[in-house]
Amino acid sequence: MVFGMGEILQVDERGRLTIPRKIREKIGIERRLFLEVAEDHLKLRPLKDPLAELKGSLTSSFSFKELRKISEEQFVKEAVGKFRRKH
Repeated sequence: MVFGMGEILQVDERGRLTIPRKIREKIGIERRLFLEVAEDHLKLRPLKDPLAELKGSLTSSFSFKELRKISEEQFVKEAVGKFRRKH
């Protein structure tokens, strides 16, 4: 349901919501979003895939899919480490 400049979305029982395709395409959402908790609302910002620009320009014994998995695991490890140091 469209409401002014925004859109009303429904959250499912697991806390997930679906962002409509037209909105994802308009602002360039790919695989990841940055979620920021503001005082009384949430802010979502698209994150570009840093590996997508490198696809085809590197030679490796790993497949692109394997490299992506390794980099995503490293990203999560670093993010969790930073979060734990702050709290």
